[in-house]
Amino acid sequence: MDLATTSNHVYCSLGNNDALVKHLLNKNAHLIPYLTKQPNSIFHEMLQEQGVSLNKFPSIDELSTFLFAHYGDELNWLSLLPHAYETEEYIIVHAGLANQPNWRETSINDAISIPFFYEKEHQVDKIVIVGHWPISNYTSTTKSHNNPIIDENKRIICIDGGNQLKRSGQLNALTIEKSNYKNSYVDHLSERRLIIESFISDGQHLGMIVWPHYELEILERSTYFTRCKNKGLGTIQWVKNEYIRQENERTYCVGDVSTTLLDVLKGEMVYMMDSSCNGYDLVKRNGEFGWIPKDTHKKCEE
Repeated sequence: MDLATTSNHVYCSLGNNDALVKHLLNKNAHLIPYLTKQPNSIFHEMLQEQGVSLNKFPSIDELSTFLFAHYGDELNWLSLLPHAYETEEYIIVHAGLANQPNWRETSINDAISIPFFYEKEHQVDKIVIVGHWPISNYTSTTKSHNNPIIDENKRIICIDGGNQLKRSGQLNALTIEKSNYKNSYVDHLSERRLIIESFISDGQHLGMIVWPHYELEILERSTYFTRCKNKGLGTIQWVKNEYIRQENERTYCVGDVSTTLLDVLKGEMVYMMDSSCNGYDLVKRNGEFGWIPKDTHKKCEE
């Protein structure tokens, strides 16, 4: 908020989580039950900062009065954020646009929460830059990564690195200069490992298990991975054995996880994501992540 009000070069757009402010403004009685079921929001953070919990407020009127008394400037600023920006070459919007000639007729709901926009089409003769849907959700059959997808043929750029939402998540910063693109990112990983022996996979172990397609059909078991059919996607994936669970005679993956064997070269540096499994560790390098054998790396000297 400070940057946007003190700089001529910072512009913020409304996202789906920010839109909760409008329900607070309108004193929507359904907001409190929603916040009770969804314990992560800007309102929870504000209440925590004030040392109170949501259950202190039996009505939306009391919650609204309290939050505006302590965070009126922030809430009013959020409520006035635009849904999109247009430049000569780009349209920047949180989630996506409706597939219609006049993009400005896109509903607010679509602009802030349309899912899988990269798999859809739009009719704008400009490149549409979106966040919202984590990039790794598009990698169920390709090498798993969180780096921006830049597709000039589809006129879509996706930049949501799944920050805080995915264990592999990152906060992307895409720089555009004279139609050239460069990405940098930050994430929470800190444990570095040095590759001491190159590992090149067969190129067939690719992909990722992503929400909501967790149900599996086991086809072949092996020492470290199990060959499965993803029942939601119909694809074949090798899932790490420790990430498979049984429930009510059905088989599931325990959550989002890479099914990619990551190629690494001696001398490269990777960051550890999961070292608790047998035979292979889950690591990340340059926004890509996957499994490598345990004997291919060692801890870095501090």
